[in-house]
Amino acid sequence: MSRSLRCLTGSIAMIYCCALTVHAETVAHWAFNEGAGQTAGNAVGSGTMNLQLGSTSDPDASDPAWVSGGVNGDVNNTYLLKSGWTAADETALALADTSYSIETVVSLDSLPGIGGSFSDKAMGLVFFRDLGDSSYKYLLRLYAGNTTDDLWVGYYNTDNGNLAAYNIHAANDGDTLTATLDRQYYVAAIYDKDAGSMQLIVRDMVTGQQASKTAAGVVTSALSASPDILFYAAAESPARSLDGTMYDLRISNSVVPEAQRLYNGSFFPGDANNDGLVNLSDLQILGDNWQSVTATWAEADFNNDGTVNLSDLQILGDNWGFGASPDISFDEALGQVSIPEPATCLILGAGSILMMLRKR
Repeated sequence: MSRSLRCLTGSIAMIYCCALTVHAETVAHWAFNEGAGQTAGNAVGSGTMNLQLGSTSDPDASDPAWVSGGVNGDVNNTYLLKSGWTAADETALALADTSYSIETVVSLDSLPGIGGSFSDKAMGLVFFRDLGDSSYKYLLRLYAGNTTDDLWVGYYNTDNGNLAAYNIHAANDGDTLTATLDRQYYVAAIYDKDAGSMQLIVRDMVTGQQASKTAAGVVTSALSASPDILFYAAAESPARSLDGTMYDLRISNSVVPEAQRLYNGSFFPGDANNDGLVNLSDLQILGDNWQSVTATWAEADFNNDGTVNLSDLQILGDNWGFGASPDISFDEALGQVSIPEPATCLILGAGSILMMLRKR
């Protein structure tokens, strides 16, 4: 079908260009900000990498409860399962033969139990298993030592049929760190293929105290010839689920630099509310905190200098539209292509900020 060109009558005063920063390393990021429904959506990459609350697509007793900023589970029989994943999604999330980072932010309503075996008292955080060959691609869990506040982190993966196990004792590996209820913790397993090392981290998001341990690690093996994937979030099985809230789960096929880890704010520059998008919501947050000198990332301090100013507005502008599909439409009647103008939105936002400043 041929289209005739329509030429501009007039002049172009200025063309604005917004750079779109794409972080290809992130495979999936579930921010759990839906607040309702049976599905937690993936904010980055494949739109089919969703998580289903509970055992069915309808509400049931195994559903975690939506809370502000996350999903809250019980120690028994609440979990999230994969939903709608394609074969390509499963392969990407298997993290085979690559560096990777598995990051979570959680809080605890009760502490992992003591007595018995560690496995009996574990609270699972994320679990990926290929039942086709019974291999563990990854399992990240919390458990207790000799006392209930004596927190440990365990991690397991399989390479060529061999199960590798790693753990850290939060009271000994780094800062002295014991578990506190209703406190957010960053818990992560980070594998560096080039260095052949596995690092486990647990960090108190309030005090900044961190326990970590690095040991020789093994690469995760590929999926079996006929993969059958079992995936849990906020659990490792119905009987070993998280008694607490999961606020974030992000899986990347690279070593996430420290400055970009979840405890330092969003992985996406300009994403103040950490929903995987850079849009008007983030611009509103920036406007609400304009010229604050004690700001955090959640208050739009994207360069971590404590101040919200034009530098942060520039960062937001450089990443405008990240995580959203461009809304490009064709007008059949006029033969014109309509493309959104993010720069115009930013200019209007900056103007709104200046108007607010004049009123003060």
